[in-house]
Amino acid sequence: MTLRSQHFLFAFRGRLARAASLSMPFMVGFACTSEVIVAGDGEGGGGSSTDTGHTGQAAQSSTVGVGGATTGTGGSTGHDLECGAPISGYPGGCPSLGQASIYYGDCTLDGYWIQEWVSGPHIQSDGSCCYEIVSSQQRCPQGEGGIGRPLRIEERAVTARAHVGERGWGARWRADTELDAATRSVLAELFTRDALFEHASVASFARVSLELMALGAPAELIAAAHRAALDEIEHARLCFALASRFRGAPVGAAPLDIPASLPLRNDLVEVAVSTFVEGCIGETLSAALAHEQAAGATDPEVRAALELIAADEARHAELAWRTVAWAIRQGAHVRDAIARILPDANHHAPEVIAPPDAALKGYGRPSFAGMREVQRRALLDVVLPCAQTLVSMRRISLR
Repeated sequence: MTLRSQHFLFAFRGRLARAASLSMPFMVGFACTSEVIVAGDGEGGGGSSTDTGHTGQAAQSSTVGVGGATTGTGGSTGHDLECGAPISGYPGGCPSLGQASIYYGDCTLDGYWIQEWVSGPHIQSDGSCCYEIVSSQQRCPQGEGGIGRPLRIEERAVTARAHVGERGWGARWRADTELDAATRSVLAELFTRDALFEHASVASFARVSLELMALGAPAELIAAAHRAALDEIEHARLCFALASRFRGAPVGAAPLDIPASLPLRNDLVEVAVSTFVEGCIGETLSAALAHEQAAGATDPEVRAALELIAADEARHAELAWRTVAWAIRQGAHVRDAIARILPDANHHAPEVIAPPDAALKGYGRPSFAGMREVQRRALLDVVLPCAQTLVSMRRISLR
């Protein structure tokens, strides 16, 4: 992961902490060295430093989940050896055996359940934290991939089908004549997928605004939800335009299949938990991934679109953290519900969809391994520190 990405995650964590009125420790990490500077400037739960150790290589597959680290043979014991990057706040940088699953997840990097954490940590010469584990042959569940906040109906992410033909979504497009047909086809498919998730996110935020009103949320949160829906319309337009460009024909969205009576959540705990999963985890990681995509893009149109999307998704993540903080202020039972799902946070991360190599990086498509590492570090360095501080504070100050 680049130093630029690490700086972004550090600054992003500060933004989210301020949005939720959290007091976080000040921490800076430097890649490619053993130096980590930690200076506390406030109270709150411990954060995590930028990774300076071994992180392993992800399998080049677009279906791997977020949990775990590298997996190897565990010597004469017959167990696997699961190794991950060091985490600040622990002696030697390694979580205890009981805490390992919280930081590294209950899935191996190649997507299988960890049945038992047997022993560890065993600190390696490169600083990595290794644990003997017993893994199963059962695959871990995957979150739905795609940028934006998914529209969920009966716990299933719903998107429209793509429609080839003018629908008013990709009006600002031009045919690409520079790339070969195979490359254009891959890019068209990837940007169409993004566009459909962004399109569905419009409906998701429309539902969020209704649910917030049903709970008596303050006007500021409801207004921000409406602004987010408008942002998602623009994101969908941009992605459909890029999909149309690479396909060589206009691509839009067919009608979104929404039931006549869309189920709304009117329970405070249920809304807080769904907001934490879809927003505090999903949108925080989406913002980090969009930033990584934009940073490596050299195509002017792709870069401009991704920079806008990354900036907007960061604000949407802030909204999610503000919403959960507001919900926690309404009662300790909300905090307890969030605390109960923290150990499974990695299971709710969006699926990483990316090419196996960096050949399309200039078009906003870094390699799977690169995207996977950014997502993992965003979970460890941003989501978990903020969430642990959120649920550990006795009071959250009113803004």
